[in-house]
Amino acid sequence: MNTDLRERMGFKGYVLSDWGATHSMAIEQGQDQEMDGFDKNLLYTEEAVALVPNATLDATVKRIMYTWFQTGVFDHAPIQNASDSIGYEKNVTNDDTKAIARELSEQSAILLKNEDKTLPLNFTKTKNILMIGQDDFVNNPITGGAGSGRVDASFIKTPVNELADRLGVDWFVSNDNGPQRHCNNQSCVIYAGQNCHSHSCIPDDWDYDASIVFVGQGTGEGSDRSIEYPDDVK
Repeated sequence: MNTDLRERMGFKGYVLSDWGATHSMAIEQGQDQEMDGFDKNLLYTEEAVALVPNATLDATVKRIMYTWFQTGVFDHAPIQNASDSIGYEKNVTNDDTKAIARELSEQSAILLKNEDKTLPLNFTKTKNILMIGQDDFVNNPITGGAGSGRVDASFIKTPVNELADRLGVDWFVSNDNGPQRHCNNQSCVIYAGQNCHSHSCIPDDWDYDASIVFVGQGTGEGSDRSIEYPDDVK
């Protein structure tokens, strides 16, 4: 960490271990802090730290304080909110950060197949679209993994209502009324809803030019990902 991370890469912040990932006192090797957590048998005890040279401890404290000043901890101190968790007073989301997040998401997407150049959809030709599949993702999209790295967005627009805006129809406000269809003079969006996972439950007279099928699985730290999907989705 001292050689590669700090000298070669120029990293000025501090290094904190994950829960349970510290197996020895390693301040002199570049790990500034040990994460306190479920295991109370910590290695960075007062007695162990007392054996570390003062110059090394001074450098560690400097890195920690540098990070706090750089991230505005002293300018905008954390507050205890109503849910008894630590929060910040200021919402730092703005148009620029949202644009960057969208660009990164688009660049991270992997398109496995695009027969006949189906994507991106041409809304001048494709005017009636069905959204169907796992409603958790149609109505509540995955925007990040679970766990300690999770960041809650200030506002998330559902895929079905993004499509509604693109085609100029009214938003869908409920997912428990079975299949729904919102139309204008030119286009329609069909939303299958919570309990409709196949085309057979869509009314026969609701025509559509394309189907967008949502199938996915959330994941996060502390658990392995399963590749099994519910039978009604298969």
